[in-house]
Amino acid sequence: ILHTCELSRLWSRTFANGPRQKNDSDSTDSTDSKTSQLNDASVKNNLPQKSIWSEPIPEYLRGDHLPDPVRNTEREYFEAVSNPDKKAYLDTLLYSRERGISRTVSTWLQWNLNINDDQEIAAIIEKNEFMQHKKDQRYLEEREKALGPELAAAHFILARGGAVRFVGRDQWHSKDAKLSYSIPRIKVPNLFVEAVDASGMKLTYVGFDIIGKLSQLKFLKFNNCPYFNDWCLSRLQRVSQTLECLEISNCPGVTDNGLATLHCLQKLKVLRLSQLSNVKHLGLLALLLEEHIPELAVLGVTEEELEPVSCQHRGERRLVRALLGCLDDADDLVDQKMHEFNKMTPDDYKRFARPID
Repeated sequence: ILHTCELSRLWSRTFANGPRQKNDSDSTDSTDSKTSQLNDASVKNNLPQKSIWSEPIPEYLRGDHLPDPVRNTEREYFEAVSNPDKKAYLDTLLYSRERGISRTVSTWLQWNLNINDDQEIAAIIEKNEFMQHKKDQRYLEEREKALGPELAAAHFILARGGAVRFVGRDQWHSKDAKLSYSIPRIKVPNLFVEAVDASGMKLTYVGFDIIGKLSQLKFLKFNNCPYFNDWCLSRLQRVSQTLECLEISNCPGVTDNGLATLHCLQKLKVLRLSQLSNVKHLGLLALLLEEHIPELAVLGVTEEELEPVSCQHRGERRLVRALLGCLDDADDLVDQKMHEFNKMTPDDYKRFARPID
């Protein structure tokens, strides 16, 4: 109905308060003359004449309940006029005209973040990357139904840069130069994964929900895995009935507590440990693991690491034995006697010394 923006403003002033009266002012006469001139011009040019709305404008078209259209785009404004119940363009989870900013945005605004600190920003980026890897490595029931647990785990390892070997085969499967690999993509009976090389993978503890379903896994290797930590070691209990060889190297997330959980791998025969920067008592843990697991041989431990400081030997040994569950009453009695002996003074030594004949 509106012909031009100028006519729309004139009509809104003329018809906002009701139909036109006889005692209108000179301004209404001027508007009538302008509209008549426009109609005459349209007749001369053989154009259809525009009908004039002679009734009051409805309230929902007047826009009294709407904000100033200067703050909005024209399209958004007229859409709001035609449909007042429709949400505006900015009414999202982050912002609403009625409620303002959401709680999430308010939390972000109050976040104490120093954008000039490179270490803090790097830590935030690393945390977000870790969360993304956790989400990507979740267990998918649909994948296991389509491929079976063995092939599902094999595809999971290969797609993320690892390597696998199947039972009865000497060939290792991994990605080629074109980042593709060739293993069956349908369920194959009697096909089992025997060895997994996860070197360089950004494997988190979430991925062990898939690796833990391998029924004949005997070999595992973790080298240069940034997210491999104590939580991952604790989840190796799921393959404790078959695992025979385990290699862990250059994994900064592994500590003494994580290595102490390996006592549950009773069928483990070879354990290779190297370049574990956060393990303080590697030699002591190696000795106690060999004592607790009958056929185990720990490799990669130097002679210096096998000789802890004498003043800390008893306490560290007792701590590690407690973690492994090897303490008994005899150990408690020996520790008590050693503690009493260390408290003795020179006078006490004289009382226990024998006289010389």
